[in-house]
This record gives sequence, structure tokens and C-alpha cells, in this order.
Amino acid sequence: MVADNYYRQKWPPSHSNEESEYWAIEQTKTELRTVCSSWNSLLQGERYSHRFVSMLDVHYGYVPADALKRAGRVSFRPAARGTPREGIASSEGWVSRCMEIIEAVGPIPMRIATEIPSVALQDFCDTLSSHAPSLVTVTVPRGTSTAFIFPATFESLPNLRHLHSAPSVLQLNAPPGATVEVANLVALTIGCGHESLRVNHQRWSFPALETLRLWSMDHPEEEARMEGLVTTLRALGKNVRTLELPTSEMEDMPAEVWSLCPKVERLFTSHQVRSIPPPNHPIHTIGIPFVREHHIGYDEWTTYPHIPEFPGLRTVVINNPRAWDMIDEANYLFGYIRDCHSRGVRLEDANGFTYEERH
Repeated sequence: MVADNYYRQKWPPSHSNEESEYWAIEQTKTELRTVCSSWNSLLQGERYSHRFVSMLDVHYGYVPADALKRAGRVSFRPAARGTPREGIASSEGWVSRCMEIIEAVGPIPMRIATEIPSVALQDFCDTLSSHAPSLVTVTVPRGTSTAFIFPATFESLPNLRHLHSAPSVLQLNAPPGATVEVANLVALTIGCGHESLRVNHQRWSFPALETLRLWSMDHPEEEARMEGLVTTLRALGKNVRTLELPTSEMEDMPAEVWSLCPKVERLFTSHQVRSIPPPNHPIHTIGIPFVREHHIGYDEWTTYPHIPEFPGLRTVVINNPRAWDMIDEANYLFGYIRDCHSRGVRLEDANGFTYEERH
């Protein structure tokens, strides 16, 4: 019902421990409880309480551990260093404490696990395999160490469908000569800049992968950045339908994207798209950047110099939820609106609204 809407997946996905959607749902639930006594009885019952739980609240006793037995989404974010609630001396200690709590509670219905520390990730997944069999989404925050994703990670979580990481956190790692097939994963966020990662991509197969987001790569040479991106797409892009390319200093999107991702329908990129897809390519939506650039004495909102022209293009997404609020500062957007109208293309902001729908 109301709270279940929280599990809808969006693109681009949020990689922070973003709780605003949860609290918006809680507000709606509170409002619905005022409709009548029967709705109040239903929504105040255990079925709709504690759908989101922070392990910090359990650790400090603000929420009973048994609340995990009803939690659909659990945050494993530790307390920030230097805060009164820190209390755990190391990341390893926090991981051990979380596993201790979960093992004491027993099986839980958690479907979304956010902010899982990269430290001891495999041990964490082993614990969740027997205590959270319904887990389908995992996010890993930015950390001080790199977590290697081994075949055993997916064996521990056979129902995992969404895996998202902060930049430079997760690396795929398979044994030499092995080919690993991950049958159920449909969404992946990962980096593509490491030498070892580019090699390891060749050993993995994700036949169900539909959504791929690639983080930017830190390499001083553009040729190496291009090679890393192309190699990654060659290994992972065959069945992808939604693709977000990394931000980098490369000016143009590699032309190989169209052949390496023959099924991609929605493309989000900060690169200028100059190459035209083949006539029968299914691409119909492109997301374009809209960012504030700082100059000496003034700022300006910038995006592509013109809207790409694809034969099957139906929608252009200005990848900023406040694009229409900034139109007076970026009045060239009015030209984009006229251009898209003349071509029968929908132009919308990151929230899915056209200019006319917002004004």
C-alpha cells in the first residue's frame, strides 16, 4: 500500500542514504490515518510500522531490535566520527555489531539494505544470506577501502537484483580463466577506471542486466579513460536498456556505445553526442546535463550546445530537477523547447515535467 511505494526503483538511482522519500511516505500515512477510524486502525498497526529502520537506532536502544522483523529497508550507516553517537571505534567493529544484532533477531523481511560498509563486505553478505532471504537491493557508500565483489558475493545473495556503489568502491574480481554468470542482477552501479577491473570485466556475464551506471574514472590520459569505458561496455553492455556514462574530461561520447549497447533505450551522459545511432537502434530517450559553471565574476547554467538529432528520439531529459526554475538564468532553454516542439520530441526535467506542465 502506501509504504510499499517506497520500493519503486528510479533512474538515475540515489546512492546516498536518502531518507526524504521515506519521511514523505510517513507523512502521507499520518494524513491518511485522519480519514476515518478504520484507516487509522489499519495504518497504526504493526504491518505498517518500522518499514524503515536504522541500525544506529537499534544499537543505541531508540528502536527495539524486534522492529527489524517488519523492516523492508534497513540503513547500516555508522555514526559520523566526532559525533556524540560514534561509540564504535572502527568500521570493522560496527560491521560486527550489526551482524550480531541481525543474528540475534533471526530472519528479517528486509528487501533494501543501504550504506553497507565496504569493510568485510563478504562476511556481511554471508550473514544476510541466511537472515535476509528477500534482499534484492544493496548500496555501498564511499569508504576508505575498496571492496572486491567475488562470485561468492552473488552466491550468498541469490535474489539480489540491484547493486549500487559509490565511486571507486566496488571492483569485480573473478578467478583467472573463470567465467561467472550472475543470472538475476538487473541494475548495477560500478566504476570502470581500474586496470584490474577492465581485465576482470571480461570474466563476468550479466544476462539480465538492464540498468548500468558507470562512475567516472581517474586517469590522466584521455586514451586510457576511453579504453576503460569501451572495455567495460564491451563486457557489460550487451543487454543494457538504461545507461548512464561517467563524467570525465572526454568531450565526445565514444561512437562504439551504439554497437556495444545495441539494446539501450535511455542514455544519460555529460558527453557531447555527435555520433548518430544506426537506423534501427532502439534509443528513444537521452538525458543531457544542466550544471552551474563558475567563472570569475559570474556563474552560468550550461548544457549541450544543441539537442541531438536521432531518428527515433522521443524524449529529452534535462538532468536537473530545478531546470525550469532556472530558465530565466538560462533562457536558451526556450530555444530548446521550440526545437523539441517542432520535432515532436518531449523535453522534460529530471522530475518528468515539461515547462508547460510546471507553469
